[in-house]
Amino acid sequence: MSERIFDHLLDTLQRHRQRATEGAVAEFVGRAAHELLIGRPRDARHSFIVNRVTFLPSGFRREDWHPELRAKPIVLQTLEQLDDWLRNPS
Repeated sequence: MSERIFDHLLDTLQRHRQRATEGAVAEFVGRAAHELLIGRPRDARHSFIVNRVTFLPSGFRREDWHPELRAKPIVLQTLEQLDDWLRNPS
């Protein structure tokens, strides 16, 4: 999947303050979870991609998390949940 689609997904997650697990995002973009953020900044935009156990960003300093990271209690954990949410993000 192209970087443009990955960037669009990141923008959508950030705009709606929605977390998704590394696994769900990795499956969506067709990459291994451990490769998702290689070469990408650890910033607020990327912080909406979270660890499946802690539901927090992996490898980020707390000050780099988006201030509204925990605004929504639901975390998208599967490709199916992410696909469904993307049809009508809220």
